Amino acid sequence: PRADYGKLAPLVSSEVRDGEPSPLEWLCEHAPKHGLRARAWAVLTHNTRLGELHPDCCVQNAYGDAYTYSLCHGNAHVQRYAHAMVEDLRAHRGLHAIELEAIGSLGHRHSSHHDKNSFPTDAFVDVLMSACFCASCVDAMATIKVESAPLGRDAILALRDKVRAMLDARFAEDCMSAVGKKANPQQIVERLRDEVGQPALAMLGARTTSLMKLLM
Repeated sequence: PRADYGKLAPLVSSEVRDGEPSPLEWLCEHAPKHGLRARAWAVLTHNTRLGELHPDCCVQNAYGDAYTYSLCHGNAHVQRYAHAMVEDLRAHRGLHAIELEAIGSLGHRHSSHHDKNSFPTDAFVDVLMSACFCASCVDAMATIKVESAPLGRDAILALRDKVRAMLDARFAEDCMSAVGKKANPQQIVERLRDEVGQPALAMLGARTTSLMKLLM
């Protein structure tokens, strides 16, 4: 790595030896000679190693549990890490394209080896379990304005408690009971507004805004 990654330093591959080109550098040099194009593949926010080293940079649910497989894209350190990785890849002469995976933070259920649930979840519960209340997201949501006034930190902490109470109610039910009907994104947003309240829309707004910052 040549860019300044800051707090979240990537692990250098054992395939990279001092004084020798990396496999990607070698590929970028030789692929065109054979009529091929070199493409890089980067996984940004899905990083268990960095998550376990820096749980403060991870998605944190309403219970305070950190999803160590999921770096929070609203965190400034994560944004710096993602930008540095792309800059490092972009600096490779001859690279045709960069494919990005996990640009935004992963949620509670993401169909990987980390998943272990003792209960079936529907889309709405997944949204509640995926809502991030890490320090960065709380600060960002607190600045969201409703009727020209910022929501403030107290409103966001109350929102976190509301989400936790709704999850508690769901978990108090028969854990193997049938899940609800599938819902489309618009129905989920409407249910958030109706059952959680207007501040719940700040969760969606803040996450979208921070994702745009990462992409810029």
